[in-house]
Amino acid sequence: MNPLHLSVLIGLINSLPIIIWGSYFLNKHNEKRKWVLYSFSLGSLTVIPLVFFKEIASYLPFLDFQTALNNSDHLQTSVLSVPLAVISFIVVVAIIEEYFKHKVADKVDKSEITSIDDAIEFSIMAALGFAFAENTFYLINIWQNLDIQTFWSVYLLRAVFSTFAHCLFSTIYGYYFGLSLFADKVFDKTNYHPYSLSAFLQKFHIVMNKTFLKKIFATESQFIGLFYASIIHSMFNIALELQWNLVLVPFVFFGLSFVNYLINSKKNLKEMI
Repeated sequence: MNPLHLSVLIGLINSLPIIIWGSYFLNKHNEKRKWVLYSFSLGSLTVIPLVFFKEIASYLPFLDFQTALNNSDHLQTSVLSVPLAVISFIVVVAIIEEYFKHKVADKVDKSEITSIDDAIEFSIMAALGFAFAENTFYLINIWQNLDIQTFWSVYLLRAVFSTFAHCLFSTIYGYYFGLSLFADKVFDKTNYHPYSLSAFLQKFHIVMNKTFLKKIFATESQFIGLFYASIIHSMFNIALELQWNLVLVPFVFFGLSFVNYLINSKKNLKEMI
């Protein structure tokens, strides 16, 4: 098949899970179409540096997960069978992906983000764009190199689980991104970071300047969001590599519950401006 035609065909196939998940998460919201399309489009472009990064890593066998497992002396497939370098590589990739997706949401006109809920929504759109591009790259490669049965198996796996997972990771980061944007509004209302630097400084009256404390709160909110999203992202990727498929169903169930909690929480839906 012509490469262009193949790309268009797989792009159309990949659009279905994007539409389904996008409709599920965003059906009650009416942000300006311009910024929704902007977030999705820019999110899809963030996959490009990751493709180059992974392509370079493919020439370094000591970073390949399956190669590490095959060379292991362990009889059972486990995380303990994998060298630290491989685990570190997976974590670094997760951090880079989450950071790039977050920077897309950060580029949205701040006048369009009037609540924490909005911050989550634009983060989800960036995630859907990234997932669309990533799935397309994966499936084109599989179509060209493997059999059709493998293609549809991977398609279903990525359509149901990977696309949702990216939405989950970006929801977590989007929530904390929203806390960062509205630090002036939310800092005094509740103890969002009970074990954080800002809470410590405030509790022991080490820093009395409220403006400075809010800046610390805003900065660490983004750091905490990146940390949580990247750790969960890394755990998900490791589960996929280890083929722990039974983990994926409860992952989606609990993930959906958590995403709905964040999106529907009154403090997220409340207009902050």
